[in-house]
This record gives sequence, structure tokens and C-alpha cells, in this order.
Amino acid sequence: MRCAALALAVTVVLGSREARADRGDTAWSVEAGYALVAVDTREPSGAALAGSYLRGWNDAIALRLTGSYSLHAATEAPGKAAGPLHVASATAGVTYAFDYLRIIPFLEASVGGLYLHGPDGIDSGVRATFELGVGADVLESRSFSWGFVARMQSFLPDADSAPVYTYFGPRLTWRFSKY
Repeated sequence: MRCAALALAVTVVLGSREARADRGDTAWSVEAGYALVAVDTREPSGAALAGSYLRGWNDAIALRLTGSYSLHAATEAPGKAAGPLHVASATAGVTYAFDYLRIIPFLEASVGGLYLHGPDGIDSGVRATFELGVGADVLESRSFSWGFVARMQSFLPDADSAPVYTYFGPRLTWRFSKY
């Protein structure tokens, strides 16, 4: 009985669909999630939308461009007005995928800019950021996966400071092979 269970487990693992990414493959991801932003003494949260374009460098590394937008409700604080806070982000970086089985965990690192625009009292404008992300995709077919991603951005040159923008949510990805 143990041999049959072991043989079944080996068959499942070896027979699992692999992502088999190739150099030059591309992918488009659409994400809808939840975001937190740290501005002055407040940390408003809100709904977020994001999109990413990836181009394979090899079977594990992809170059990535990501854009996101989120809308937050900034509460009133002493000397600070309440109102909507708009946050937009654009980053460029790399994604490393542990591309072996049907579930594909990945790590991201990138640099870019974060734009804040809100009510009086919020320091609006664009600031340079460093971003780290982590996630996982479930490969449904060679061309489609679904998953989850979480990203945190900090202002540069204060990359060791607490994250100022945190995003997490589900994602859908469509992959296109050059072959």
C-alpha cells in the first residue's frame, strides 16, 4: 500500500504542468486589490487597480513594468484636511519565478515613482521609490494563471524606512510564448 501511495505521489509531482517559460515570452497581468498609504500621521486605505507587463529574460527571470492606481479616504487630522487621496505608481524591475510546478511562487524588486495627490496638508507630488514584492500564481494552462501578489514601496533614498505604500490582492495573468 505504501509503495502504491509513493508511486502515485511521484506520478503527480512528475506529471504536474510546468510553466516552462522561455526567453522572450511575455505576460500581461491585471490586479485588483487593497492598498495602504502612509502620509503624515495618517494611514488611509482604499481600493487599487494595477497592471503589469513581463518579458522573459530566461526561464526564471523576467523584466517587469507595473502601473497602479488607488483611491483612499484621508481622514481629518490636526492641521490636515479630510478628502480623497489619489495614489499612482509606476515601477520597472525584475521578477524571479520559482518556475517548476503548477504553483509558481515569485519575488519582485523594482524602482520607480509614487505620485500622491490629496486634500490640503498632504505633501503632493512624485517621489522616487524602491519596491519589493512577493506572490504566487496557479498555472491553469500554458497561457493563463491566477494568483496573489503583495508589494511594498519605500521612498528613496530612505529605502530602510517603513513602507509608505503597501498593495496586495488577486491577479489574473495571460502568457504569450514566442513559439
